[in-house]
This record gives sequence, C-alpha cells and structure tokens, in this order.
Amino acid sequence: VVVSGVPREDMACFDNEFDDAVREGTLVHFQTGALEVLSDEGRVSGLRCSPMERKAKGEEGWNSPVPFLRYRHSGEPFIIEADMIVASIGQATDMEGFESVQNGSSWLQVDRNFRVRGYDNLFGGGDAIRVDLITTAVGHGRKAAEAIDAFVNGEPMPGNVYQEVTKARNQDILYFLHTPPAQRSMIEPEVVKGNHDELLQPLTGEQVRSESERCMSCGLCFDCKQCVSFCPQEAVSRFRDNPAGEKVYTDYSKCVGCHICSLVCPSGYIQMGMGEGL
Repeated sequence: VVVSGVPREDMACFDNEFDDAVREGTLVHFQTGALEVLSDEGRVSGLRCSPMERKAKGEEGWNSPVPFLRYRHSGEPFIIEADMIVASIGQATDMEGFESVQNGSSWLQVDRNFRVRGYDNLFGGGDAIRVDLITTAVGHGRKAAEAIDAFVNGEPMPGNVYQEVTKARNQDILYFLHTPPAQRSMIEPEVVKGNHDELLQPLTGEQVRSESERCMSCGLCFDCKQCVSFCPQEAVSRFRDNPAGEKVYTDYSKCVGCHICSLVCPSGYIQMGMGEGL
C-alpha cells in the first residue's frame, strides 16, 4: 500500500516505476495524509490517515512549489492496517553540527577542489553540498581526496581541467551503423509477488556486449584509421609502439591544415590547432 498526499500527476516518481508497482498489485491511496502511526504492544499496527483536498486560491501554501503543501487535511480520518511503515517524504541532508561552517547556507559551500570556503583544512562533498547520485558522491570523494593529499603534503591544489563535451555535430555520425538499443524484458507480476525478484529483468551478457559495441567513442580515438587513410599529405601515421592513449601521430612539417582529418574523424577526437612548436 502506498499513501500519497497528492494526486498522481503531482507524485515525484518515474512513470515506469509507478506503473510497475501497480502491475505488481500495489494499492495507492491518492490525496491521503498521514496523521499518526498506531502501535500495539510496541509494534506498528496501522496508520491513521485523512483525505486531502486542494487549498483554495489565496490560502497559505496554495501555490507552493512543494506539491504536498498545496493540500490540506479534510474529511473523516480512517485507519490503514499495517505491520511495517516506510516513510518516504523527501530527501534532505542532516547538517546538525556543521552550522558554524555552512556560512548561512543549507549546504556546505565548496570550491573546485571541494574545500569548504573560508577553511583551509575542511573538505566536503556528496550530499553535504547537494542531494545527488551515489556516483556523483564517489566522484566528489575522489577529487576531495586528491586535494587533501596535496594539502597534507604542502603541494599546490590540483588543477581543474575542463573536459569539453563532444557534441554530435562534431562527429561524422554517418560512419556508424544505426543499431537500436537493447530492451529489457518484463516478467509477469504474479512471479514477483511475495519475493524480491525484479519485474524488469536485467540485460543478458550478449545484450551488454552488444550495447558496448554501440558506443561511438565520443571525443576519443578508437583507432579507425580514417585520418591516416584520407590525409592527402601523408602527414598522419600510426604510432609503431602505440603508447597508452596515443593512436596516431601528426608530422606538422607535412601538414597543410586542410582539416580533412578532422572532418573524417567519426568521434570528434581531432581538434585543429597550430601544433606544438609552431
């Protein structure tokens, strides 16, 4: 059973996840507010609820950006029996104990090295600076660790190298065959009732390999040899020892800046410039 204080259109959830829950037999009480958790001999026994209705125009909170605050309790309370209740009413970070370093903000204010502004020896990241994904927090932690290492060893803070995103307009997409993405299969809802199996099945090993082959290596060289083949001056050649990260070499004494290598590069890896020493 799901208790929602707002109607379906105001629920903060993904459509496919909501539809999956309904297919699995989940009963949803829309515009229903929780009043009290009931207990019996120290154990949860139910949830006292009441209907919710939209506030009238001009009433406090009627146009709040938070959907739940646009509604108020109305009607007779009722009880939903339950032996377990999971509260899912929003996401926020408990910053208790950090008030003195928040600088009046709800979060920690950090610089590009994740050092808290105004403090040389305090670093932060993840949900302490904004609610985001776990992978984002891992990235913050890695960059903060590099900065902490530099700070402890008395070295300069790491530079923040900007990685420009390669757009499709900078790629020769006609080089790639159009391959539709793999689709995950669904199983019957009855199969997953009463257990922890997933309704949406994972990709098979073969599908995963097929998906990896769809990668267009945006902004990266994947050794297609297009530049070597099309260079009219034979200025581009492959490295014989093929050092890590380097596939081809440009002899600038032969290059005339015709841009052909850049135009035929499928991934947008080649950027035109004057070259080192010129």
